[in-house]
Amino acid sequence: MDELDLLKKHWQKNSDFPKVNSEEIKKMSHKSSSSIVKWIFIISLIELAFGLSLNLLPSPEKEYSNFFLNFELASLLVFYPVVIFFIYQFFKSYLAIKNTDSTKVLLENIIRTRKNVEAYIKFNIYYFAVVFFIVSVEEISMDIQKAKEVTSFLVFKEVCMFIAFAIIAVLFIMFAKYIYRLIYVRLLKKLNVNYDELKKLDSE
Repeated sequence: MDELDLLKKHWQKNSDFPKVNSEEIKKMSHKSSSSIVKWIFIISLIELAFGLSLNLLPSPEKEYSNFFLNFELASLLVFYPVVIFFIYQFFKSYLAIKNTDSTKVLLENIIRTRKNVEAYIKFNIYYFAVVFFIVSVEEISMDIQKAKEVTSFLVFKEVCMFIAFAIIAVLFIMFAKYIYRLIYVRLLKKLNVNYDELKKLDSE
């Protein structure tokens, strides 16, 4: 719980709690917003480091189609530059919020950060969904190619495998959404509260 939250809590519990002027509230909202965006930046860096560390792990020696190998390379060439771009945007927003005293600039950066975080979450979920689908199709395709003949049992087996992959993909996406909601969306809610508070004070 940050300083601004503690102040609001005391106001609700104690009517004799000393009031502060709007400028002091703005300063606290400013400080809180800067801290939130800093944490968004740090968490995204940790997420990037985790993804890079997973790529360093030895992969199983298997034969894959040229299409899959090209897709894997293309996906990495897209994924990491996009993630780095978002991290740069978070860092830029943090510096902008930290180095300004203007309420208008602060509000604009809160809006920009909110949009970037929402886009970042969507990109990650859609990316992993597409990758999971391609990997599933590749595994099934390789099994069929290795089979000496296509039998009804093989078709049944591959259909079951595809359904299993689909279920795993849905569960993974639900889990990813939960994690993002737990981390990023929770921070965004606090940022939105600060935005509403500053907007209200600015209109007074």
